[in-house]
Amino acid sequence: MEDFERERTPTSCPPSRIQDDQGTQNGSQSNNNHVIEIYKKDDLFLEARNGSRDAFRKVLDRVSAAEQTSFSDILRRLSPAGNTFLHVAAKHGNEDIVTYIAGNDPSLALYKNSNGETALHLAAKGGYESTAKALVKTHESMHLLSSNEADDNNILREKNEKGNTALHEALINGQESIAEYLIQEDPEVSYYQNEGGESALYLAAKAGFVECVASILRSTTDQERINEQFKNKSPIQAAIMEKNKDVLEAMFSVNPSLILLKDGEGRTPLHCAASLGYLDNVQYLLDKYAPSATQRDKSGSLPIHMASINGHVAIISALLKDCPFPEELLDGDGCNILHLAAKNGRHNAVKYILNNPDLTELINMKDKYGNGPLHLATMHYYPRVVNLLTWDKRVDVKSVDNKGMTALDVAEYNMADNLDACRRLTWVALKAAGVPRSLSRKTLWYRFRNCNNVKRQGIPYICFL
Repeated sequence: MEDFERERTPTSCPPSRIQDDQGTQNGSQSNNNHVIEIYKKDDLFLEARNGSRDAFRKVLDRVSAAEQTSFSDILRRLSPAGNTFLHVAAKHGNEDIVTYIAGNDPSLALYKNSNGETALHLAAKGGYESTAKALVKTHESMHLLSSNEADDNNILREKNEKGNTALHEALINGQESIAEYLIQEDPEVSYYQNEGGESALYLAAKAGFVECVASILRSTTDQERINEQFKNKSPIQAAIMEKNKDVLEAMFSVNPSLILLKDGEGRTPLHCAASLGYLDNVQYLLDKYAPSATQRDKSGSLPIHMASINGHVAIISALLKDCPFPEELLDGDGCNILHLAAKNGRHNAVKYILNNPDLTELINMKDKYGNGPLHLATMHYYPRVVNLLTWDKRVDVKSVDNKGMTALDVAEYNMADNLDACRRLTWVALKAAGVPRSLSRKTLWYRFRNCNNVKRQGIPYICFL
């Protein structure tokens, strides 16, 4: 250590800043020479990867003597990817060399390569736990790291080009034990989000790391900042998407209030589970907090609407069990679950609803635009659903919308400028079932022409459908 101190460059600046200054002052030639040097000394490079401390020190002594160059200058040389010898040692889990280099020049731990990665990033994502711990402990022992230290001097909070801290990298690469260690060392970093809006809690939930999830929630006490993490990339949604009920249980066990949180669209965890069709998670969430079944998102949709839109019959059935008045379950446009299933071409859901005697009242209900389920299936060109509805004798095929149009009128209006297969098949299904017109072809053509005249003039218009 003493020998090294005599050779060190008298500066306290992190090497990333030193390199930037050198590049600015000496130009690209100086920088290029700096890059080439790490590979010129193959022995030193190989010892950093796989060698012992003594072997590395011997080569370092030899190079220093031959070039009349300080240890510090040699150790600050870069590879083409911007890696120092500390990066190289950390990437290959060479704890002995990492401890030696970082112990003699702690500022190297803050140096970033061309991807913005510190040596800790590389050790964390490579799964080298003892190496990661050595970097953190060495940095702490040099009094450069504390829980209250500015982010610029805290290796645990350094971000790479993707906005990932070492904790993010550990979680992304499946290194659970390293992640738990980093959480314990600095709980504050658990609040950080990367460029993709992913927090450590989100990544832990996605990976299914139950203990990490629990550790993060136990160590983070700022509820407002926790809530922010659930607005975009929600950890609860990550657990639901991975069908991991154990992670959900861990979250709600540590922080029961999380089940009440809504994302940026105003959706609850039950909205997410219903949308994805995961019955086990839906039943679990209902058992934990049944009132969430009647909570609406910002567009006015209930969880059962999400299930209907996506055709998840088992979820629809589960959510209907505790709802004695299904005709009251309307979204912001006044659509019931049959409207939404028909509008989205969910043949199986439409069939289930038509076959359920308790849902008969839904069949001829209209949304706020006067559309029945048959209108919506026609409007969105789902001939199979149209066929199901028209051959059910309870469906009023003469029903008109707020524009006075039957389903056949809607179909013919839509065919005025487009005769693709889905529109033609929809029209054929309506004609075969004897659905009448309410408007003459002349009237339909007049409406279509006027609508398109306005459209060509660039004036906002309201479509007649």
